Amino acid sequence: MNSVALVFVLTLLLQWLTGIGVFGLMRLDFKRSVLLPAALILGMFLHTVGVFALELAQVRISTGSVFGVLAVLAVGANAWWPRVAPTYRRLAARPRWTLQMYDVAALVISMGLLYIVVWASYFWPVTPFDAMAGIDLVARQALIDGHINNQIFTDPSLRGLLSNQPYYAPFAMLMQIVYRSIGFTYGHIWLAVQCITFAWLMFAWLRSYVHPFIASVLWLALIITPEWYGYQFLLQTDMANAVFFTTGAWFFFEAVLRKDVRWLVASALFLSAAAWSRTETIIVIAFVLTASLPWTLRAFGNKRALIATASMGLAALASFGLWHWLYFGVYLPVAPNTTTELSGGLSLVRGFSVASEFLGGMLTNVWLWGHTVILFVVGTIVSLLVTRRLGNPLLFVWISCILVALIIVGTVFTAALVDTTLRRGIFKVLPLMILALAQSPLAQLLGDRLQRWELARAK
Repeated sequence: MNSVALVFVLTLLLQWLTGIGVFGLMRLDFKRSVLLPAALILGMFLHTVGVFALELAQVRISTGSVFGVLAVLAVGANAWWPRVAPTYRRLAARPRWTLQMYDVAALVISMGLLYIVVWASYFWPVTPFDAMAGIDLVARQALIDGHINNQIFTDPSLRGLLSNQPYYAPFAMLMQIVYRSIGFTYGHIWLAVQCITFAWLMFAWLRSYVHPFIASVLWLALIITPEWYGYQFLLQTDMANAVFFTTGAWFFFEAVLRKDVRWLVASALFLSAAAWSRTETIIVIAFVLTASLPWTLRAFGNKRALIATASMGLAALASFGLWHWLYFGVYLPVAPNTTTELSGGLSLVRGFSVASEFLGGMLTNVWLWGHTVILFVVGTIVSLLVTRRLGNPLLFVWISCILVALIIVGTVFTAALVDTTLRRGIFKVLPLMILALAQSPLAQLLGDRLQRWELARAK
């Protein structure tokens, strides 16, 4: 094993241990098939926060310091061993798999698709403009200069030529630093790792809600969604943002279902990661938490629900503020002037134009989203007609809030264009649509019939 492969494996292992340790500290008890991928995703987020802490402490960024801060995080997360040990004991339990032939078929198809994701991430250079003239450029220079605050921001020859993404997307840029410091030529292999991990997570979630055959069909429907699939190996901020946001949403739904505040803590971590990965997400988080109050009040009581909602909002705001307020205000010599991007307020005319273009043209574009959005709409309507029930209404609240928040962002900010910013913002909605279909009464009805058919055949 060469040095790059060795450091890569050790990095993944330590990120995993960091995430598992944090979950162990929260004493959350959930399936190993969910814990393992969720822990790696969480560990990736915490690693970038650690690298950012190096910059704040004026420690030179290098392969040694980037790996060292991860080792500190992993040790710190697992230091209270009596607390986290039960989580590791559950991981060591004998696995009990019940894969059927249709699961194997779905996994074989997905492996071919995801192999292409890994291959493209490893062999293809960074091609999107926002990455070449922003995220990746800052990361490469950070490893040369030893600091994120480097000459890319101040060089007069680059003025007006940079993307604005380095100013509002720290996660992807920091992950480029991590993976370029490991020795990967183009860095963005981390994106493939995160997307495969999230695919694993979605597979486990869907199988826990609906019959495995239906779960496999819905899972493949998400993976082969054209725009979703392409951005699993195109370096941008949006796919990572969708991964964090969806994971935070799932923990939130489970917290309300279980009436367990500890799950809200996990949700807060992932929603904070979502705010760390894209700027406008803080607006979406404010919308969904406010709209979810009727459910949180019912699940936790008035006082606990209000405290929990406020705490989650503040956690996401702190994540947002670390970069956009602290770093811009204290460390970075050239900060963006966001007031120049304001359109002048909530104009009804502009809002109607954005909404009609977004909902009427962008969201229904089959070339971008395949039949995923259509499947969601048709499945929801048929479910209502057949069963007169909606499934999990909180999922529909979150989907609606995301769409409304994106329209408001497109109305208020001139740089948030429908065919770029809002288009990729739809990534946050797609997994929730698939989860909503899995939890729909129609899917449950079909699943029950499939199960009865299987049992009849087995006799």
